[in-house]
Amino acid sequence: MRRSAGERPGTSPRPIFVAVFPGNISQYVHRRDGVGLDTDGTRCVRPLFQPLLVAWALWSTGVPKNER
Repeated sequence: MRRSAGERPGTSPRPIFVAVFPGNISQYVHRRDGVGLDTDGTRCVRPLFQPLLVAWALWSTGVPKNER
């Protein structure tokens, strides 16, 4: 099925959000600081919100449910 121009941008961030997930876990496990991630608590919470980012990217562009 062909996607409209408004749906394509929402599918682009999805693989990026998924690809950086292992890096966020590694950052927590190895206690590496990042921008705004200077405590174990912030490093631990960050990966929990990544599924929400993927869902938001899909929802905001109206990607049909059968393509999710």
